[in-house]
Amino acid sequence: MIIYYYDLDEVVAGDENCNTFVRKALPYLDDERKSKIAKIKPLKNKAMSAAAGLLIRKGFDDHLSKEGGHENAAISYEYTEHGKPFIKGYPDFEFSLSHSGRYAVLAVSDSPVGIDVQEKKTAGDILKVSAHIMSEDELAALEKENDPAKKADCFFRIWSAKEAFVKMTGVGLSEKLGDFSCDFKQMEIIGNDGEIRGYIYEPASFDGYALSVCSKKKGEQFLLKEVQI
Repeated sequence: MIIYYYDLDEVVAGDENCNTFVRKALPYLDDERKSKIAKIKPLKNKAMSAAAGLLIRKGFDDHLSKEGGHENAAISYEYTEHGKPFIKGYPDFEFSLSHSGRYAVLAVSDSPVGIDVQEKKTAGDILKVSAHIMSEDELAALEKENDPAKKADCFFRIWSAKEAFVKMTGVGLSEKLGDFSCDFKQMEIIGNDGEIRGYIYEPASFDGYALSVCSKKKGEQFLLKEVQI
């Protein structure tokens, strides 16, 4: 599995930087991504979307090169009934995207995969939000944590892992986040029926962020690649 990431720390520092970055990125992006960017108003969000498009371009080009194909092949998408995207004509190119704060990330694999990055912002009433995304056991453990910083770290770690899992399964909002738990001792996703439903990986440490990858494979090996334009 390959994890690509783009650090936009300098890009999102100001409107001029965002505009310059988007202009540089556009020639490399697929038509659907360009159309999406054109509809986005906040400049920071435009830059984030452009970075996500660059990651897909890089990941797909690497895949084509490995398979003996030609780089810069046209990218068009098709979607499952729940909205999970695939590149048309390349069903073996499994990918998942996420972006938050200064990072855009992409996981590429030969089997279903999900990735999620969460900036550890102030979560407001963590316990109130947690009631909607955590199992009873997770919520009970979180309530016992008295240190606010540790409570926030725990919250975002669980949230990121669960988002990565539902991206892997591709079922979206039809999957209730409280119907499964994150076992960080075994690094497993466990259904409320006790079944192991996936495996959690934390392939990189970004200060101030929670980053999770989910796969149905145990013992995944990772290659981490930073992308720059």
